[in-house]
Amino acid sequence: MHQVNERKRPGILRIGIIVFAVYTAVYHLYLSIALFGMLSTGAPPPEGATSEGLWMFAILFLLNCIGYLFLVYALYQRRFQRFHRLTRWLLIGYTALTILLWYIMASSVASLPDYSDKAAEALLIVLLLIEGWQARRSHSLVSAL
Repeated sequence: MHQVNERKRPGILRIGIIVFAVYTAVYHLYLSIALFGMLSTGAPPPEGATSEGLWMFAILFLLNCIGYLFLVYALYQRRFQRFHRLTRWLLIGYTALTILLWYIMASSVASLPDYSDKAAEALLIVLLLIEGWQARRSHSLVSAL
């Protein structure tokens, strides 16, 4: 009788979730670095913006990057496995809030990369919902046995 390897290989769903979460984290890091760079030159802010507002957005983009990386890390860490369902819902809510706030604050001046990031975030939510559905389904099948 052979032993079953306890370590499961990541499936395409998990890989997709990680890729989309890291993509949006990197995009927000890029925005943060760009704003910090603009502020460090001492150049006047773009029309309609203030230095204080740019600082706020630079910090928010950096925190958004950290939030995505932390939540996707926590989602698949074994030591947080008992919080997996909660972490998934936190990541879904975090992503939905990010999309909503972007729509409220910046959608009127959006660029193609912004839309690309929002598409990645929407796909991240879809994949997380599918993963949650599959987890509930497999859990109920195991419980039925």
